[in-house]
Amino acid sequence: MITKRSTVYFLQCIALGLAAVIIGYWSLQKATANAWYFSSLYSLQNWQQNPAVFKESDYQSMLLSISRAVEQDPTHPHYLHIKANIITLGISQGWLSSSELVIARDLLLHSIYNRKTWPKSWIELARVQAYLTGVDEQVIHYISRAEEVGPYDFDVHKTVVEIMLQHWPSLQPQYKAYFFKHLLLALRHGYKFVEVLKVAKQSEQLPLLCLIIDKDNRFDEIKQSWMNNSYCAK
Repeated sequence: MITKRSTVYFLQCIALGLAAVIIGYWSLQKATANAWYFSSLYSLQNWQQNPAVFKESDYQSMLLSISRAVEQDPTHPHYLHIKANIITLGISQGWLSSSELVIARDLLLHSIYNRKTWPKSWIELARVQAYLTGVDEQVIHYISRAEEVGPYDFDVHKTVVEIMLQHWPSLQPQYKAYFFKHLLLALRHGYKFVEVLKVAKQSEQLPLLCLIIDKDNRFDEIKQSWMNNSYCAK
């Protein structure tokens, strides 16, 4: 005879079994997403170390891996951020259309929605927005948010300098203050300042930066270093 007590126990067992299945499925999704993420990260690191041997087929494989990670875990802020980075890298190589910048921007916005205090997402969003619209008030807003959550983050300083140099010919005078502010903040990071010189060279604005270093005595330490000899010495 089935009693009320045995019925309750049976239902509790079913509920626990369903919970175990749901938790197991959720855990499997997380683990699968993590595996796809590390696959894309490994490829990205290989690209950064050996860009000359990285082919478009390698890029497409990397993009597929991070896309699968996002599909499995669509709210993970870091996966969203990395996918945006991989998209912008593909555009820079001519492997993706520049129209994909809108997708990169949306991924970063989604990443920030889920993690508002990571400065690298804010400053990457500023960079992508500047590609889309030039340096405007929206870009400045994103830079300001990056400053708020990462006031000592070297990547924030370096990327602000890079954004401003890339748009220097059309840059409005009031925005140039951000360039000089972050140039001086980057100077506080010592040998890392070489990364600023590298982005200036990539932006074809190295002569401008070298002129500033030469004329401003706040850069005397740079002028006397190997960095000046490598990048600015005539």
